Amino acid sequence: MSRRPCSVFVIALVACADAGPLRLVAGRSDTVIVNSRESVPVNLRLVDSAGVARQAKGAVIRLVRGDVELSKDGQVKCNRSSDVEIAATLGNLSTRVILLCRPIVSIGMPRVLRLAVGSPPTRLDVGAVGVDGESIDMIAGTASISDTQVATLVEGEVRAKARGVTAVEVEAGGCAIQVPIEVFESNPKSDDLLPHQQYAESLSVSAGEIRNWRVPPGRYEISLFDAKGAPQFLRLATHEMNCAALPRAEQQYSCIARDRASVIVHHTEPAGRGRNSRAVLVVQRSGDPGSYSAWRPRRAVYGCPFVPR
Repeated sequence: MSRRPCSVFVIALVACADAGPLRLVAGRSDTVIVNSRESVPVNLRLVDSAGVARQAKGAVIRLVRGDVELSKDGQVKCNRSSDVEIAATLGNLSTRVILLCRPIVSIGMPRVLRLAVGSPPTRLDVGAVGVDGESIDMIAGTASISDTQVATLVEGEVRAKARGVTAVEVEAGGCAIQVPIEVFESNPKSDDLLPHQQYAESLSVSAGEIRNWRVPPGRYEISLFDAKGAPQFLRLATHEMNCAALPRAEQQYSCIARDRASVIVHHTEPAGRGRNSRAVLVVQRSGDPGSYSAWRPRRAVYGCPFVPR
């Protein structure tokens, strides 16, 4: 009977030893953010030298410092914002874990994200309100975009791909919300804007001057701004458009344009007395109401309302 060389068995044993569990870890750098108001497990993992992880079953967890409800099976329940330290042990492995208790009651996001094709990516601005009524920015959750042909989410940044509408869904701490994303492409002319196209122009308007831009019928958001926000002497107006000022915004309106509609910019100083004023005019044509059916917010769980940011 032939025998295999011993070296084969030695190599196999070494490989098995190297692949064995070396570390007991939780979260990122043994720090775990807890946003839920319900009991949740402390997810411990066994990580070997190759970086392969598997669930650490049977670990013993005890409270080292802080105020948190800790069950015998490793479930924690955060009742208020606090920093807690726990110790986890499995066999001869052990680690200390910091629990950042930040229980939330609602998610805060912009009402809508508006991006332009070719523009820099926009950071996903997600916040929350805690059980004490204070704002919380330390959030651990998931986010996804329903139509990745329109926009994508890469490392927390939303990138525009093609004109249209989609939605980003965020879930954290038992709360879930959807927010629409509108992506616009540029059109060099205002009078033939299609849905999800925008017209933008840098203006230099002299004192007393009135300028106007025709737009086709449809739904719009129009804005006028300079480096400091709303320009001092320029006023944004419309003709044959029903408009409402956007909340917490100046010189920014949501409008419905009828036939022969136009956007107007007026320099309010008397002619010949003031200097030219510079600003940027942005006219965005939104999609038809039916195009937004995909992002109707689903019912939030655990009574978590949506808070506009």
